Amino acid sequence: MSELSGQPAKIALLKREEAKGDNTMAITERVSREISNPRQMLEEKIASHEARIAVMGLGYVGLPLSVALGKMGFSVTGIDTSARQVDLVELGKSDVQGVSEFEVADLKAVGKLTATRECDVLDEADVTLVCVSTPLNKTRDPDVSFILQACSAIKDRLRCGQLVILESTTYPGTTQELVLPLLEESGLKVGRDFFLVFSPERVFSGYARRFYSGTDRLVGEFKFCYRLKRVKFISKKPRPLGVVFWFMSGIFDRD
Repeated sequence: MSELSGQPAKIALLKREEAKGDNTMAITERVSREISNPRQMLEEKIASHEARIAVMGLGYVGLPLSVALGKMGFSVTGIDTSARQVDLVELGKSDVQGVSEFEVADLKAVGKLTATRECDVLDEADVTLVCVSTPLNKTRDPDVSFILQACSAIKDRLRCGQLVILESTTYPGTTQELVLPLLEESGLKVGRDFFLVFSPERVFSGYARRFYSGTDRLVGEFKFCYRLKRVKFISKKPRPLGVVFWFMSGIFDRD
């Protein structure tokens, strides 16, 4: 426990794990390892496709992304406040143009895609993608209330070694001025304990899959900003985890 002293959020993680009834010594060793080198641990999980993915929002951005990641071999849990959207996925159905029911049903059958309205599944997520809607308000500005609600749920369950990716369309400054301070209320520090990325969606209804596999992507990470070419891996030291995730996921090809 000495490695965790003075770090309330990390101690809280250990207590949550212990409450599940697993072996205390094994839990302590695993949590301590994740805390000692969270970047390496997460890179290894992403590279092996063992990283557990949570996608918040199952609309025209979130569902195609969930399906794409599931087809790459990741275990994906979609989270949505709409009981209808959750029920459709759980029944192996889709109402999103460009996503066939066969794809959803196949991923459900092999356990690579599930859906829920409960945010407690964020406890187990290694990568969380926020794909909630940002409707325009009366002044024609994006309403970021759904982003803040989603990130508040993430903050309450944030642990070392997690990657949070904001995909929702929003105005400049949202990630640094609103999302980052909210997540750091957990007691964890960005870039050291967890990792935060803004990688805005590049899709429109009916063409989601083509855009995920064939379009350049912008990745803004704490202290980094990159433009990803679909067939060219941009290598920097240290490699931002946002870049690592998009390429190692298999959605983007690389030379």
